[in-house]
Amino acid sequence: MKSRNKRILIGAVFVLTLAASLFFVGWWYGTKVEGARADRAEAARAELEQEMQRAQAERAALGRRVALLEARVDCARALEALDDRNFGIAEGHLEHAMERLGDTSAAEVRRLGGALRLTTAEDLAGQRAQLRGVCGAIDEALASSSGR
Repeated sequence: MKSRNKRILIGAVFVLTLAASLFFVGWWYGTKVEGARADRAEAARAELEQEMQRAQAERAALGRRVALLEARVDCARALEALDDRNFGIAEGHLEHAMERLGDTSAAEVRRLGGALRLTTAEDLAGQRAQLRGVCGAIDEALASSSGR
């Protein structure tokens, strides 16, 4: 009987040792896998953050380009109103065009447009030439913004 109890005790110790060994191997492997998952998740997060910054920069550039395009449309409307001798409307379109350029880097265009005052006159050639100069400056800013 002593021998039997001894074998049972040895068997129980062996099973407990095996279970503890399997538990610790599983725990070690689990922490290793979880660490690798965390590293992959961090790398994916960093990649997404870079992509978001790239997209935001592109959105800002496109916003500046849209502002230039809208200013160009307002400038063309101002030219048309000037040709129709609607000086107040032409002035309004020019001011609106300059407001649209407020957030862009078109300082030269804002300087040209801000200095231009459309007034009632018999000969519109001088004012028309100045307004076309503003429109041309917007076109140049558009051409440089399309190259990005």
